Formats: sequence, C-alpha cells, structure tokens
Amino acid sequence: MIEKEIKILLTNEQYNKIERMFRWEKTYNQINFYYGDLDKVEENGELTVRVRQKEDGYKLQIKKPIEYQKSLHIKEEYERKVTNVPEIISSELLKNILDMNLPDFHMLGKLETVRKVYHPSKNVEISLDISRYFDKTDYEIEIEFGQENPDEVLSVLADNGIVPKDKIDGKFARFMSEYLSIKHGGN
Repeated sequence: MIEKEIKILLTNEQYNKIERMFRWEKTYNQINFYYGDLDKVEENGELTVRVRQKEDGYKLQIKKPIEYQKSLHIKEEYERKVTNVPEIISSELLKNILDMNLPDFHMLGKLETVRKVYHPSKNVEISLDISRYFDKTDYEIEIEFGQENPDEVLSVLADNGIVPKDKIDGKFARFMSEYLSIKHGGN
C-alpha cells in the first residue's frame, strides 16, 4: 500500500486551536514500539519497523520511503497482524515481507500517542496527535490522502497561521533523534 501524508509539527497552542476547529469522530490511544539494527543504530532512520498497539490488537508495520517533498511523505507500507510485542523482529520475517536481507531488528523503545481523527471527505483523513517518548512531548497534524489533494484542509489551516514547512521529520525520525541523544549522553 502507498501512503501519502502531509505532516505539520505544532506548538501546544496550535494543537489547541486545531482541536477546536474540527468535529473529531474518534479519539484513541496507540503505542508504537520501534525496532532497529543495534549494530548500526545511527543508520536506522529511513526504514521504519514498528509494532503498533491499538485497542483492536497489534500490527507489525514497515514503512519504506519512496519520496519526500518538503512536508509530504510518500511511503510504501507493509502491515500484518501479530499477537504480541516481540523483543526482536527476525531477519527471516523482514526478508519475507520486504525481500531484503536485513539483520534481526531489536526493540529500541516506544512512543505513545493520543490521536483524534476526522474525515473531511471520503479520501482524506486528518489525525491530530500528542506523542510522548522518553521525556519529550510533541504535537503534530497528519493529513493522509489518496488521489484527492487536501487543498481545502490546507487552506483552512493556512487561514489560521498553520502551514507546512520544508522537510518535517516523522515520528520515527524524531524518536530516533531523541534515542541517539540519550545514547550519546545528551538531553
């Protein structure tokens, strides 16, 4: 499956403003457990391997980048149900899914998100997120879409001073940045 989404990092004030702008259909908690190659942890940035826990169970999700255009992220996404959160995603399973030779990927940590969802049209989904990982909290809006460009949503946001910036890191890249900062003694 190809995923196309625009990501915008927000301040707490912008988050609160957007929260009042739309009629959210659903709010739920999710936890992303991230995995990487422990021997090359500094190089784990492009391929996202995670198990996502939501109220309906667990899914192994792998995202492989196709293209970045400023705040637009286009990725190929692989997904399958799993029964639990393993400590290791085996190289055999990764090869089976991606047809790539990779080492075992070990759990690096987790990122917890409270997500609000709204569908302004059939093929557009807005997700408003508060995410917590390590000692960090961040705010983000993701606009996922198919063929239909979300111009109307972007216009409403722009009218409220919220516009996409140049390249925006996704949750995994932000998680890894903090992980590496802690690993190297920063914070």
